[in-house]
Amino acid sequence: MNLKRSCSHFFRLNWAGFGALMIATHLALMVCLQWLPYDLYSRRMLAIFFGQSILYTVIIWSILRKWLVPFYRNRTFWIKIGSGLTALALGAIIVLNVGIQLPERPLILPSTTLTIRNTAEKNERSAGILISLKLFETGLTDSFSAFTQTGNWELSSEDIRSENAAELSWHGKVDKELRLTFRTGPAMGIVKLTIGKSEQTIDLFNPAPNEIYLVTPFHYPPINTWFIFSAYWLSISFFCWLALTCLIQPRRKKQTTNLQQQRTEPWWIYSLPIMLAGMIILRTYWPALMNQDAFSQWIQAMTGVISDWHPASYTLLIRLLQRFSASPAIVPVVQIAALSLVVSDGIAFLRSHGLSRPAAWLITALFAFSPVVLLFQISILKDVPFGISFLAAFLIFLRIVLTDGKWLNKPKHQFALILSGAGMALFRHNGLPVIIAALILFFLLYRCARKPVLLSALGLIGLVVFIRGPLFSLLQIEKNGGTGINQLYMHTISAQLAEGTPLTETEAAWLNNLYPLDQWTYNPWTVGSLLKWPAFDRERLYANTSQNFRIFRDLTLRKPLITLQHMLRASDMIWHIPCRGCYLYKVILSEQPSGNYEWIIQNHVGIRQNSKIPALVKPIYQIYDITSSNPWFDALIWRPAAASYWIFLVAILLALRNEHWKFMLIGALPLIQFCLMLLITFAQDMRFLYGVILCALFSVGLLFLPVRLPSRSKRQEEIPGECEAGRSMCN
Repeated sequence: MNLKRSCSHFFRLNWAGFGALMIATHLALMVCLQWLPYDLYSRRMLAIFFGQSILYTVIIWSILRKWLVPFYRNRTFWIKIGSGLTALALGAIIVLNVGIQLPERPLILPSTTLTIRNTAEKNERSAGILISLKLFETGLTDSFSAFTQTGNWELSSEDIRSENAAELSWHGKVDKELRLTFRTGPAMGIVKLTIGKSEQTIDLFNPAPNEIYLVTPFHYPPINTWFIFSAYWLSISFFCWLALTCLIQPRRKKQTTNLQQQRTEPWWIYSLPIMLAGMIILRTYWPALMNQDAFSQWIQAMTGVISDWHPASYTLLIRLLQRFSASPAIVPVVQIAALSLVVSDGIAFLRSHGLSRPAAWLITALFAFSPVVLLFQISILKDVPFGISFLAAFLIFLRIVLTDGKWLNKPKHQFALILSGAGMALFRHNGLPVIIAALILFFLLYRCARKPVLLSALGLIGLVVFIRGPLFSLLQIEKNGGTGINQLYMHTISAQLAEGTPLTETEAAWLNNLYPLDQWTYNPWTVGSLLKWPAFDRERLYANTSQNFRIFRDLTLRKPLITLQHMLRASDMIWHIPCRGCYLYKVILSEQPSGNYEWIIQNHVGIRQNSKIPALVKPIYQIYDITSSNPWFDALIWRPAAASYWIFLVAILLALRNEHWKFMLIGALPLIQFCLMLLITFAQDMRFLYGVILCALFSVGLLFLPVRLPSRSKRQEEIPGECEAGRSMCN
């Protein structure tokens, strides 16, 4: 037994040593590539590289032996694998997504052959057959002595020349470019040049002496890029692994029989700072932030002639609120109150599960001081109630996870899920597939909650069908909400046309009827570059969805890679953290050339901006401008990609920390929205993922939840789909 234990310990340490050596060499290579300007194959650089490798190996091996190996020794296999894969994913996101520029340094150089042949031929006007090579440079050598000579060549300090049939040959490596300079003149002959498999014959005759400069570029082989990427990727992933290990081993509290913690403060107390901050911003930019979409729905609500192009449910809500007040401010007031109460209720639930009071107030502060929350809550946009509904649904799924599905057993809680899901489905046209997909996922993975999840799904579908069917018909609402998908079709078609994809006669005729084909434009980040032109026949576009879809489908089948590339570029804000060349539309608030500030566009309804706290208009705008113009503030505060990645990371951390896969389901709803928007984004409007940003702010508090691990024997008995309370509850 002692021999077996000693062998096991020996192999663990040797694997740790091998891992330390591998990480250390990659880290040393990254340091050399990033910060040292010397030639990679110089003696100085090689000495520095090997010295760093030894130093880093000792340090990393000590960390592995004394901390990481003992920590993960008693963890389950999926915890070990999960932490490693998460670290690798984080490293890849940082390298590919945060704007790190990989250096173009040669680790492996391309090889080629060069042959310079004096053909002993000449132009009939030439007085001779002289060949004079003035410059030979490969990036590694410029010496004529590197050539193998055949025939008679004369070498001087200025050139190497031949006046009869002769040949120079060379084989070696090239760094970026192979450069040659030949003299030209009245006595020059004809040279035959062979570089690799490429041949060319050059007549060097020129009435007046001159030179001809030839440059042949050579690209580094793909494996060179891979080595550089892996050096950065594995090095950064190692540091991510260290950070993850710190985060997944907090101080654990003993399991108690009653998880409910007695609160000393009322649940609604956390809503007050959010309401107060929201009302200050609203009074500053009174009566609301209103763009063209806002006025479109406001006027529809006033006249009662309602279209479902912008979700009619929000227009109906505005119409209802207009009965209480003619001022647009009534809408932001309701939105501020709704968000504040949803957040406060979520915080109160976490408090009952052991969240500390400081952490609860931290969540409150994030919502009270976030520029995104403050400015969006006073905007009249359908995305605001959608975002609040999205957050409410996210918090309900969080409750399901933290209570192993038991929370959803009560009818009032099922009704809350139905309402939040209906809000998602009714306030944005793409909301229904997101909430339905999330319900299907929980139905499949939570056997102990299948019945309430199914009842909630049926109630949700029934409510949405009733509202969008009989109720909309009764209110004579124009049901044209589905025609908006034509913008997606046109954006992809314009990408195909920009790449020269051939069209059939029928396709060309139809697209030409919409807009002259020779005038089509393509901007990968917005379809507005095409639809903005007054001559574009929008009426015909929106009235022929099936025809547009067929062209979209056929062109995609013809050139699928173009469509995939387009979708990747069009969804830049969804997955890409830094903004490279694209725009990101936020809110209507802007500074005019006159020095004034605008938050309500010019309109004929008579609504005018009228700040109640004019002294705050400029300072608050300056904060908004700083956060949106600074690349890092913009990436972390406004761009949805950072919010999405943060939620996914928190969900994985909770799963690793609590040693149960179920916590990853916390990120299910944002993940589904993330994947859907990768496919259907046709403009860089961050309002599309406002709800995800709200969830990201709330997720900060989840890191402060205490860890209550069941006994090891109980964890070993658990299987996916069963709740911790036992198999009997699931059956």
